[in-house]
Amino acid sequence: MKQVFIVPVHSFVDVITNSSTMTFICDTDKKIEEIREILQKLLDVYNEKFKSSLTLNIFNIRKINEEDEISEHEEAIIIEEIEDYIIPPELHTWISELFNARSMRT
Repeated sequence: MKQVFIVPVHSFVDVITNSSTMTFICDTDKKIEEIREILQKLLDVYNEKFKSSLTLNIFNIRKINEEDEISEHEEAIIIEEIEDYIIPPELHTWISELFNARSMRT
C-alpha cells in the first residue's frame, strides 16, 4: 500500500530573481556634485581605454536615507547602477578606492 502525505503550504516568503544591482556606500566627505565630476573623469578614462561610450546616466547618486537600512553610515553617499550589471568591473575597483566605498549587490 502506498502512503501519501499532504503538506499544506503555509506561505510563500521570497521571490528569487536573477536581479542584482551594484550599490556603493561611499564613506566620503565629498558632495554629490564633486562625486559626479570625479565619476565623469573616471568614465572619460574608461571610455578612452576600452573604446566605450558610457555616460553618467548609468549611475544614480544620492544621499543615504532611512529606507536604506544601513545604520553605520548616517552621512554616506550612495552610488547605484540604474540597471543590473551595467557598471564594468574596472569601474567597481576605481569607485571603491576613490570614495572609500563598500559595494554590495542588492
